[in-house]
Amino acid sequence: MSGENEAEDSGQLAVMDAVVFFAGAILISAGLLSLPGQIRGNSDTNDATIDVARLLDTVLASSIGTNLTMDTGRPVTVSRQALVRDCLAFEGEFLIRGGEPEVFAELNLAVTAIFDGCAPAGMDAYLLLVYRSCSEPLLALPHLPDEEATRAASSVELTLDDGLELLIVLVLSPSAPSELD
Repeated sequence: MSGENEAEDSGQLAVMDAVVFFAGAILISAGLLSLPGQIRGNSDTNDATIDVARLLDTVLASSIGTNLTMDTGRPVTVSRQALVRDCLAFEGEFLIRGGEPEVFAELNLAVTAIFDGCAPAGMDAYLLLVYRSCSEPLLALPHLPDEEATRAASSVELTLDDGLELLIVLVLSPSAPSELD
């Protein structure tokens, strides 16, 4: 055996290892790149519904962004880091117990501005708080959407501390044409 054969064999093995590694990397990459397409293709919901659900989840998990003080019979201070979800749960519980929505006017303006800022262009966002045992919403921001114009909606159910169930519904509807158009 000569030293030349061992050098050639080592070089061929290195090239073969590189080819196998490269082929494996291509297969793994192709599998990962095709995965989102498969998930989206197997879904029973359309893309608009998925976007509404993501928008609702994202905004509910974001902070309110402003410090607020409300008088609910006692002064309640909400810090700018409070989550939108927690603020809406607090408001919903207050409304279920018979409180007036005017107490939360500043909070509702902040929440409406957040949803409007995140809604896709050409769409209006409507947020509804519904107590599970009631047919009418406790709160509609900025108001109830027009039934005919409704295009996509998503909801999240919250169970409050005392077991009450509150449904938060986001509806996206096409914007009404303005008189300037």
